[in-house]
Amino acid sequence: MFYYAKKKVAIDSRFHKAFTLVELLVVIFIIALLLAVFVPALNSSRKAGKTALCASRMKQISLAMRAYAMNFDDRIIMGREMIFADHASKAVQVWHIALMPYIAKKINEKWLENHAELWLCPEDKDPYPKGFYNCPHDPMTSYAINGFSSETEPAFARPAVSLRLGPGGGYRFNQLKNTGEMMLMAETSYAAQLYDVENPATAGIIKRYDGHHRMTSGFYHRAAMNIIYADGHIQTVKGLPAPADPKYIPSNYLSGQYAFWKTLRLASSVERPEFWGPGY
Repeated sequence: MFYYAKKKVAIDSRFHKAFTLVELLVVIFIIALLLAVFVPALNSSRKAGKTALCASRMKQISLAMRAYAMNFDDRIIMGREMIFADHASKAVQVWHIALMPYIAKKINEKWLENHAELWLCPEDKDPYPKGFYNCPHDPMTSYAINGFSSETEPAFARPAVSLRLGPGGGYRFNQLKNTGEMMLMAETSYAAQLYDVENPATAGIIKRYDGHHRMTSGFYHRAAMNIIYADGHIQTVKGLPAPADPKYIPSNYLSGQYAFWKTLRLASSVERPEFWGPGY
């Protein structure tokens, strides 16, 4: 009798320590609720961190541009097409390669080594898709200078009319007005330069849409982008809604999913001429 009673007590004790099905369901529900609350917040914090990291990289680029200007009579480094970078001997003609000495990096045959540490936005999943316009080089930068100059265009694409647009189109810092409102550099999908191809003053002069702000702007940060202003400050700017238009997606786009924002844009040079700067 004693042995049986002792065994029964032990069985009852184990039974009382176990969870019931209802208790398990309650615990699972609470865990699921906590995940639903904290996972989006964690993702949001990560994205905010990447936005801040991108802004930090752009700040270094801004300082390098100022240092460059000090050595070139206050002239802003000019935007150039990435097609110049298909060979090491031409690489120095591209703005971000020319800036390397101003961030304590040498220009040599390894000019692409570790370039992601400064020249790529951490949210840019497809910078300058390799193969676009049949350019053989690798992705190099997520940023673009606000500027266009007919002088920097390759001979086959050079317009007959001399044209300078934006601060990076051949201007000096001391020639700029409203620098706190003027875009100096923005995030991009693949191009080395930005310009507003649809401004009435330039209609018929620029034939290509690959520099247009609708086509090349990179709204990586939750439909927004980081912008360097001519006075050096950096601001995150939301993209404006725009209707989809197939002319902004070139037929020879060979790779990538993230390079174009068909329904987002920056304010145009007609809406905000002070934002785009001189030349319009």
